[in-house]
Amino acid sequence: MLADESENWKPSEFAYQQFGCTVDICLSIVRFLNYVRQTEALVEGTDAFALLNADHLFTPSTSSDPEQWYAVKW
Repeated sequence: MLADESENWKPSEFAYQQFGCTVDICLSIVRFLNYVRQTEALVEGTDAFALLNADHLFTPSTSSDPEQWYAVKW
């Protein structure tokens, strides 16, 4: 799950070599930003992913107002 703000960065793999061994991991990418237009559905969702995603999406817009931030979180 990517939480950065760059819409164009989507790594497809992670790899490194050490001591003659190679580790290569293929990644399936989901971006928080893909759900920005679905916040209402996320808030009403019952699974943990939906609530975590909604929380992450609301944080930037409420971080300068502690009362609004608290209201969104709880």
